[in-house]
Formats: sequence, C-alpha cells, structure tokens
Amino acid sequence: MEFRKAAKKERTFILDLMEQINQDNSRGIAYPCWDLEGNYHELGINFEDALIIAQENGTDIGVVGVFDSEWGTYLVGPTCVKEYYTEYYVTLLLKELLNSYDLNGKTLESDLKPENEVLVEVLKTFGFTNNYAGVSMHLEKKIQLLSDINVKVLTKADKDSILSVNDIFTKYLKPWTNKNEQHLFNALEDGAHITVILESDIIVGAMVGTETEIEYLAVHGDYQNKGYGRALVDVARTGAEITADEDKMYLDVDVNNQEAQDFYLACGFEVDYHRVVYAKKFD
Repeated sequence: MEFRKAAKKERTFILDLMEQINQDNSRGIAYPCWDLEGNYHELGINFEDALIIAQENGTDIGVVGVFDSEWGTYLVGPTCVKEYYTEYYVTLLLKELLNSYDLNGKTLESDLKPENEVLVEVLKTFGFTNNYAGVSMHLEKKIQLLSDINVKVLTKADKDSILSVNDIFTKYLKPWTNKNEQHLFNALEDGAHITVILESDIIVGAMVGTETEIEYLAVHGDYQNKGYGRALVDVARTGAEITADEDKMYLDVDVNNQEAQDFYLACGFEVDYHRVVYAKKFD
C-alpha cells in the first residue's frame, strides 16, 4: 500500500467515500463525517493538510486524517472502499497516520458507530479505550407560539442565575459530573444560549444549547413531572431560526441513561444512530 497527502483534485474521492460510510454503519463514523469539507472550512484549515490517501495497485482505496476542533482532536477514518475494509488495511492506515503527525500531548478520539466492528478492534489493538457511548437524536423545528411560560435567556451579567442553573445541573443532570458554573460562562463565551424557566421568580429548569443542538437540560426535582422539561424542548425547537440547512434540533444522550432517552422520545425526538467514542492520550 502506498500513501500520499491529499490534493485538491482528490476532494471528490474523499467526500464520496465519507458519504458512503455515512450510509453504511459497518464502516460508520459519527464525527466528523457528514460535512467533512465544511468542518475544515469553518476552522480555517486546509482540507488537504490533514488527510492522507491510501492507494493499492494504482487505485485510491482509503483515507485517514486528523481533525482539530473546539471539542478535541478526532480521527478522520481510517476508512476504505468496502472491498478493502478489513482490519489489515485499516491497521496500515492508522499506522501511517501515527507516523505522519505529531500527537504528543494530545488525546486522539475516534467517534464512531458501534456496528463498525473492524475499526473498534483496530483501535483496541493500538491502546484506545472506550470512554463514552451515546444515542444521537433529532427533532424537527417548528413555529409555535408559547403561552403561560415565564422564560428568560441568561447573559454573563446574570451571575446569580447562572449559579442557580449550576446547582440544578449538579443535582439533577448526570452528564454534569465534574463540571461547574465556569462551564456555563464558557458556553456563553462560545455562543451557546442558556435558557431558564421561572415559577414565581424561582428558576425551576434550564437548558444550554445552540440554534441546532440541545447540549444540557434539567428540571429541579421539586418541579419535575409538571411539563417544564417538555416546555424547554419546545422553547428550543421554536426559538431557533428555521433555515433550509438547519431545520432540525439535535442532541446526544448517554446510552445508559434510559430515563433521558424515554423523555426525549416522548417529546418527539427520533433516534438517528448509536455512537461510541474511543480515545488515547499520546505522551
């Protein structure tokens, strides 16, 4: 097998291959996959600089690369056209990547679909370990007027309210482990919205999200089963601008959090796919 850095003329091969695996769970990558070129463009990174093409007998058969995002450093692939997608070829691709890039001090993550057994086994061989398993869902946005709900969108100036949100998340939100109010301030800095619902000026529930994603949502235990959680979902799906490219809301739930899965399904979310994340710290 021969390797070379990707060139502009090879974008079609790479994007077509990523689109193929997006439709094939046995080769499935959860992130980054669906809009690989757009991901790189948004970060101001040259598409070609971080990708390697694999060739066998003069034919392009696979791709591997790295993707540095605000959430971490991710593997692109390694993946191949279907007839070459075996542990042997995927291992060669991953070896080439590790020999080509300086990952010292970084944690490299692979966000993939659990049906991708070939890549799971290769990652284990290289010392990657599973640190997350989740369910990705989506919900159609809609225009709907909300009534009888006291909603407020917080800013950095609302320090006391942000502390109250942190208290609710700490007590009632499983994914909030090892996080604190600073994560909420950081979320605002990064452009996220923090929306709260109030009852008699008391914050009873809160949500952190963007125009297309619900990142965190929780309701105080004393006010659960009163419709506030569903109301926050409705705020998310109606308060976000609806465009041709962004007509859905997305979220991710821990695969072991059945209560949260059942809640979001009851709110109308549909399951897109399951995902697992394998990671390895390079020293």
